[in-house]
Amino acid sequence: MRCESETFLVYLLNMEKRNEKMSKTAVKIIAVLAAILLLLGIIAAFLLTPRRSPGYADDTWEGQKSFDINEITTLSKEPGKDFKILAITDLQFDNPFKSKNQVKADLAKMVNYVDPDLIVTVGDNFAGIFNHFHVKSFVKLMDDLGVPWAPIYGNHERDFSADLVYLGQQMQKSDLCLFEIGPTNIDGVGNYIININEGDEIVASLVMMDCNEEVIQRDAGGNRVGAYYESPRHSQVAWYRDNINAITEHAGRVVPSILFTHTPLPEFKTAYDLYQQGSNEVTYIGGEGEVGGGLIDYGLFDAALELGSTKHMFFGHEHTNTLSLRYQGIDLSYAVKTGNFSTYRDGKTGGTAITISDGGAITYEQLYTAEMQG
Repeated sequence: MRCESETFLVYLLNMEKRNEKMSKTAVKIIAVLAAILLLLGIIAAFLLTPRRSPGYADDTWEGQKSFDINEITTLSKEPGKDFKILAITDLQFDNPFKSKNQVKADLAKMVNYVDPDLIVTVGDNFAGIFNHFHVKSFVKLMDDLGVPWAPIYGNHERDFSADLVYLGQQMQKSDLCLFEIGPTNIDGVGNYIININEGDEIVASLVMMDCNEEVIQRDAGGNRVGAYYESPRHSQVAWYRDNINAITEHAGRVVPSILFTHTPLPEFKTAYDLYQQGSNEVTYIGGEGEVGGGLIDYGLFDAALELGSTKHMFFGHEHTNTLSLRYQGIDLSYAVKTGNFSTYRDGKTGGTAITISDGGAITYEQLYTAEMQG
C-alpha cells in the first residue's frame, strides 16, 4: 500500500512539473504571437497610413497683380511644325499586384503614333488606400516614356484622405514632370498654366485646373444620404480670369487656350440634354456616352465665353464616355480612358491627340489602341 502511495505521489509531482513546463511553453507561444501581431500592426500602419508633406512654400494669389509671365512654365513650338499633345486619363492604378504591362504597351503605342511634345494626364492617375505607393509607380511609368508630362488631379487621388501636396511633391521629383502645387489660398491643388511659345510669341496656353473632392451629403444624424462631384470653384474661376486677362494683356491679343479638368462642367450635361432633344444649339463632333460630372455651376464656362480664349475643354472621370459636343462655340470633350485598370470598355481605351498648328489652330482626334497598328 505504501508503495502505491509513493508511486502516486511521484506521478503527481511529474504531472505538476509537466504542467509547469506546458504553462511556460504556452506563455512563450502567446508572447511570440503577440510580437508577430504587433509587427504586423506596425507594417500595416506603415503601408496604410497616408504620407504627409513635410511642408511647402506658401504661394498666395492676390488677383491679377500676382501674375508674372516669367513664372509660367513655357514649352517651345518649332516654327512651321505642329505642337502635339497626348491627353490620357483615368489610368487609376488601384491594385499594386496587377500587371501594368498592358498600360505600358498602350502608352508606348500612342507615343509612337502621336510623337507628342507633351503628355497631359486628366486626373484619376491612381486610386485607393495605397496612393502614396501608386504615385511612385505612376511617375516611373510616365518618365519611361521620355516625354514631358503635365498631370492634374481627379477625385480618386484623394482616396483615404491622401495628402495631395505630398503626392504632388513626389511627382515634382521627376525632371520631366511639369506639375505645380499652385496658389495655396484658392480651392484645389494643382492649378497652373503652361504656355506654348513660338519664339517670344505665346501661341497657346494650357489651363490645368483641379476638380476638387467628391462632396458627401449627410442627414442630421450623420448618415450618408447622397454625394455629388465637384468642378473648379469660385476662387479658381477668379484665378482663371486673372490669368487669361493677364496673358491677353501681355500678348496684345486673345491667346487661344485649352482647359483641362477632371469632372465635366454642368454645361456639358446641358449640351448633352439639348443634343438628345435634337437642338441646333449643339453640334455633334464625335464619340458616344451619357454625360454626368459636376453638379454645381461655379461660372467657369461663362467666364470662358466672356473672355473668348478657351475654345476647347477636355475632361475625364467617366471611363466609358468618348463624347465631344460643341456648345456656344466651345468644344466639350472627354479624353479617352487609358489602360485596363478600373472600369473600361473593350476596344475603347486609348487617349486623345491634340494638335496646335501655326497661328494657334487647335484640332483633336480620339485614339483607340485596339485600332492602332504596331
